[in-house]
Amino acid sequence: PPLKHNAPMTGIDSNTAPLQQSLPRWRLHKRRMVLRPPANHPQWKTHAQAPTLLKLSRERWIVYFAGRDDRNRSRVYGAELDPADLSVRCIYPDTVLDLGGHGSFDEHGVGPGTAICADGRIWLYYTGVRRNNDCTYVAGIGIAESIDGGRSFRRNQQNPVIGADADSPWGATTPTVLIEGKTWVMWYSSFWAWRDVDGKPEPIYDIHQAFSDDGFIWRTSRKAALSFASDDEGGLIRPQVLRHGRGQLLIMASRGWRDFRQSSPNSYRFVYARSTDGDTWTRDPDAIEIDPADTADGWDSEMRCYPWLVEDEQRSFLFYNGNDFGRHGFGVGELLPVEKVP
Repeated sequence: PPLKHNAPMTGIDSNTAPLQQSLPRWRLHKRRMVLRPPANHPQWKTHAQAPTLLKLSRERWIVYFAGRDDRNRSRVYGAELDPADLSVRCIYPDTVLDLGGHGSFDEHGVGPGTAICADGRIWLYYTGVRRNNDCTYVAGIGIAESIDGGRSFRRNQQNPVIGADADSPWGATTPTVLIEGKTWVMWYSSFWAWRDVDGKPEPIYDIHQAFSDDGFIWRTSRKAALSFASDDEGGLIRPQVLRHGRGQLLIMASRGWRDFRQSSPNSYRFVYARSTDGDTWTRDPDAIEIDPADTADGWDSEMRCYPWLVEDEQRSFLFYNGNDFGRHGFGVGELLPVEKVP
């Protein structure tokens, strides 16, 4: 039987009827690879996972991502992009954030969640992982600060700002942090179960929210903010919100609870929801068209995951990973209302 979260599964309406016919449909087009892992790096062997962009100025954009070593441990790396065409200007030679110390919540892996500027300081909210045994792990959300203009980060505290608790017994990951007025808002994936799939445990997670007055002390909500639309889903991750007029479009990645690691209908894919108040969301599977004419090399033909939305003047871009959870790098596509696609 399907698992059920112990917290109320509210906050999203699985009804797929559009909220308003006046809200535009979008197309993701001009999709292309941006960055691939280097061939001869001494430590970074595979993946450029969870691209996370920080706009420091009109001329300087930094993208952070998780690269894995030959023991499958992730560290945070960084690169600078040309804002004009999103090409890679340079890749930082050293890690931006390394593994935590022995016994720490981030001993066995770190990955970016959100990089944000506030009060003249640059912060990185990140995911940290500690293996529980050979198959499972516990995750937490940490915070680090840069004192060299975003080229590297140092931890502000050794414990996570959000970790395992009664509602997320296996921890929290992949934070998306926004500042709305005087309130800090975080969306994150709540790991609340492991499910046995053909003798192997697989994590189950949906989306929760947390709120803060200072970015350090967070108040978590017990109920899911975005939950499963059906019993077939097993993971929701990294919601991004595109505002258009009075409406809001939410983009996130969803996977099934089994057979999702290789090419299959259960692999990560983008799912969409609409809202007029930012509180109640209605699934809309047709909100975004994926232009089939792009990406002849097929880098995202089997999987699309870990989206990151960037809005810049009149442009909207979606950075994301493709096949095999970003093993071969990350790419980008431009979002335009369908009627404005050339």
